[in-house]
Amino acid sequence: MIKTTKENKTIGKKLKATCLKCKTETNHIVLESVDINWEEILGTVDEWIKITIDRYDYYQIIQCLWCDFISFRHVNYFSELQCWDDNGITEIIYPQRTPNMLITKEFKKIPNIIKKIYERTIEMYNSWYYAQCAEGLRKIVESICIEKDIKWWNVEYIDKNGKKKSSRSKKLIGKIVGLAEMNILTKDNANLLNIQRILGNESLHEMKDPIKEEIKIAIEIIENTLILLYDLPEKAKELNKEN
Repeated sequence: MIKTTKENKTIGKKLKATCLKCKTETNHIVLESVDINWEEILGTVDEWIKITIDRYDYYQIIQCLWCDFISFRHVNYFSELQCWDDNGITEIIYPQRTPNMLITKEFKKIPNIIKKIYERTIEMYNSWYYAQCAEGLRKIVESICIEKDIKWWNVEYIDKNGKKKSSRSKKLIGKIVGLAEMNILTKDNANLLNIQRILGNESLHEMKDPIKEEIKIAIEIIENTLILLYDLPEKAKELNKEN
C-alpha cells in the first residue's frame, strides 16, 4: 500500500458548510489542512491499466467567513463504497450540528466553574441527554448560591394542621429564597430558578426524563439569570466610567 501525505494543500480554499453559530449554510475558508491518500495495487490488466483500491482522508480546520466560527472538517473517500453511498464520499464537521442545536452564550464575567458547568450542560442538551442537562441546570443554581455565599434561609411551609410556618433550610429551595431576601435577585426571578430545582429533583430522584421543550426554556432562564447577575453589573460600571 502506498501512502502519501500533503500539508496545507487546500489552505485558502473556499467551500460551503453549515455554520453552527449562524445556523445556516455559509461560505468557509480552509485555515489548515492535511491530505492523506492510500493506494493499494491489486494487479494490472496490462502495462497501462492498474486494478487499485483507493482511499483518502482530508482533514481541514475551516472558518466561517460570516461570523469567524471555527470548525473541523473531515472528508473521507473509499473506492469500494462508491457504488453504495454518495460515490464513496462522506463528510463530517465537528462540533456536529443539527438545525435545533443550541450555541453556548459568551459570558464575560461569570465564574469559571459556572462557565464549565454551563458549557457541559449545553453539550448534554445537544446530545439529547435531557436528564443530565436538568442536573446540570440544578448545579448551576447551586453554584450561584455558593458564589453569592447563600448557605441557608427561612422557608415558609404549611404544616399538617394547615398553619403557615417557617423553618431554616439548607436545601436548594432555601438558598433560592435567600437570593431574593438578600436582593441579589427579585422574588420573581428567584422563583424562576425553582424550575431548575424541580427539574433537577425529578431527573435525579423520580427517574423522570424532562421534556426537551421544558429543558430549553429552563436553559433560557439560566442564561438570562447569568447575564443579570454577572454581565449587566459590569456593563453598568463601564457606563458610569464613561459618564
